[in-house]
Amino acid sequence: MSSESAVSEARREDASERPVVLVIGHGMVGNKLAELLVRLGATRTMDVIVVGEEAVGGYDRVHLSSLFSGSTSGDLNLVDPDIAADPAVSFLSGERVETLDCEERVAVTDQGRRIGFRFAVLATGSVPYVPDVPGKELPGCFIYRTLDDVETIRHWSAGRERGVVVGGGLLGLEAAHALSSCGLATDVVEYAPWLMPAQLDEIGGDLLGRRVRNLGVEVHTATTLVEVHAGADGAVERAELADVADQSDRATLATDIVVFAAGIRPRDELARAAGLKIGERGGIVVDSRCRTSNPDVFAIGECGLIDGRVHGLVAPGYQMARVLSETICGGDARFSTT
Repeated sequence: MSSESAVSEARREDASERPVVLVIGHGMVGNKLAELLVRLGATRTMDVIVVGEEAVGGYDRVHLSSLFSGSTSGDLNLVDPDIAADPAVSFLSGERVETLDCEERVAVTDQGRRIGFRFAVLATGSVPYVPDVPGKELPGCFIYRTLDDVETIRHWSAGRERGVVVGGGLLGLEAAHALSSCGLATDVVEYAPWLMPAQLDEIGGDLLGRRVRNLGVEVHTATTLVEVHAGADGAVERAELADVADQSDRATLATDIVVFAAGIRPRDELARAAGLKIGERGGIVVDSRCRTSNPDVFAIGECGLIDGRVHGLVAPGYQMARVLSETICGGDARFSTT
């Protein structure tokens, strides 16, 4: 679909012609929902509009580190050409939904575009958690989340020698792989007693730690970052660490870059402003059909809080997309982790 026709589709506010499914967020899960809706035949009677903040949407965020070893952004593209060619599907990139009026069923973007909808789906994902430590804003400190982040990290790493990754979960290990691919001697700092604590037990975490060390990455578990220190040029020079159980037990690592990949926080600010129910610790509360406190608004992926839990992996997000696509098409699927 041409950008001109996509814009004309998105500007329609009268859902009486054809109902609109508005997907807010064009990450992996939002992209999967659009694909499933087309494959289930929803676009025979509905239009699907997907709005994404990034200039490039629908890419494989899980394998960002492959960009450091020769892959291109095109290699990570997950948008099926057949889906994009469906005349009922519009992808609007580089545009952010700023307000969501659930009662009037209208969303307004940062470009002033008003999009009417029958159903709205929040697939806004998450943001990286950055611990509140002194020096976190220094030149040489980065987050690891997007294509733009990768390009910035790659540029900074050129000609440098050492890097520290804060976070030993899946995203942190991907970031460590990325720095290693740039030729940097890399250390991983993890607060928990073992790596990937959300997915592995102690035995599995220890085995993974040995494997990571054998690949040349140093691992510091049960350890926390307490401060990032600058050198004479004002950029990152040292990372000060402390033992979790004994904060007086300190160590310092020389480093040229610090990458924060220490978990995520659900992006629920749009839903919060719209008056939707939010969990006590964040996340958009949804039921087993991914429906929010408003029956015409849904949430899927890392922004959704289902059964009291936010799932930070893509597989549960894809399952939520499948449940919701069937729900929109009249089915009765339910989300389950069993």
